[in-house]
Amino acid sequence: MAKILSSEDNNLTSSIAVARNVSYKDIDLTLSIFDDTGDIYTKSDAAAVKQSVKTLMLTDSFERPFRKDLGAGLDAILFNSTSGNSESDLRERIVRTITKYEPRAIINSVRVNSSKDNNTVSVRLEFRVKNFNATEVIETTLSRLR
Repeated sequence: MAKILSSEDNNLTSSIAVARNVSYKDIDLTLSIFDDTGDIYTKSDAAAVKQSVKTLMLTDSFERPFRKDLGAGLDAILFNSTSGNSESDLRERIVRTITKYEPRAIINSVRVNSSKDNNTVSVRLEFRVKNFNATEVIETTLSRLR
């Protein structure tokens, strides 16, 4: 005789479907605090993933101690005039970094446009957040300081 552990165990031929709501929560990197409680603001769900993706995109190689490969390292090839395919290199680094370090994001498209006259590179990243129907877009312009 089988041991019955719950009411669903009476009929073991039927399946039990369980839906789990996944919630993503990260601290807000501005480190702003609530005036009344003193707690740090948080970002949740799609906003948390968007903040993480943007941070990974803008983090340079060797910027994090003991994690030399964390970050896209876009500065290394940003204005390398010897390479004719710097746009494809930038695109490849962004995709590789987001795929490796942010499993909550699924990349839809990455567009990189460089303007050598203005010493700028525009990046548009479109991605979907896992477990949500939200599509997020990050647009940023990287420019040379000197």
